[in-house]
Amino acid sequence: MDTTYTITLVALMAIAAASHTGICVGIPVGSGLIGRREAVLLYIVAALTGAILQGKLMAKAVLAPSLCAVLTTTAISTLPAVLGIPLSINFALYTSQIGCNSLVGIDALLHSVMTWIAITVMIAFVTYSLEKSILSSLVSRCRSPRRVLSWFRMFMVLLGMFMSFVVGANTFGYLFMFTTSAVQQLLLCIAFICSAAIFSSRSIMRVAFSFYRIRFTQALSSLIVVIAFIEIATWFGIPFSASLAVASALYAAGHASTFHIISTKSFLYFVTAQFLSIPTALFLGSILSLAITS
Repeated sequence: MDTTYTITLVALMAIAAASHTGICVGIPVGSGLIGRREAVLLYIVAALTGAILQGKLMAKAVLAPSLCAVLTTTAISTLPAVLGIPLSINFALYTSQIGCNSLVGIDALLHSVMTWIAITVMIAFVTYSLEKSILSSLVSRCRSPRRVLSWFRMFMVLLGMFMSFVVGANTFGYLFMFTTSAVQQLLLCIAFICSAAIFSSRSIMRVAFSFYRIRFTQALSSLIVVIAFIEIATWFGIPFSASLAVASALYAAGHASTFHIISTKSFLYFVTAQFLSIPTALFLGSILSLAITS
């Protein structure tokens, strides 16, 4: 039981480590501000630091840790790679605990869903407002574009580091809370480092290629807002989807100017897929729980 649980948790960490690299440092790489190898190193150091320093804040979201919950989440987390459906690991991990525990805590899940929806809307609204404010300031006050671009380069690298830190706390720190021994934590660290170093190229290049034409103001406003909201969510012990946060921010930033980064159709598809993680985890968790106990 312990061995199977550990192996499954390590596999989940490896999948999450590789898939979240692009979210954290893909935009700086796509902007040509930092090389891929340097970005991966930055991601590994910052994310693990966040998981170690702030991971304990996510203990509130650990309801009923079990092999069933981890297996369910691992199965769901493989779907984006196999079927191209962008499901959320954090949503699945939280919900699968309830599905595997005979739906005990369903009231807490409903409250969490409302919170996740509210966070998504607030991220979009704040990013839209910030992007408008930045554009207005640049038009009226910018007298040295070169200096602005120089500051932008430094800020993007710093934002990539902070983004890795907050995702490390909210996602990887959340996974650390499912461990029961120092050996398991060490194995998770090794899995994270190896997976990020070996399997992160596809994730980084997908994001880098998608947003290589992104305006620097859009990247700046989006990352600032996402980092702030994920950090706040972590302090309240709320697991949140980093990819959903980034998509919401980029969508709003695009619609605050003439260059739309993400179309409304693509955004709605992505949001729907993210929230489909919840009923999927609930259903699979219930089925797997029955299979294990029977």
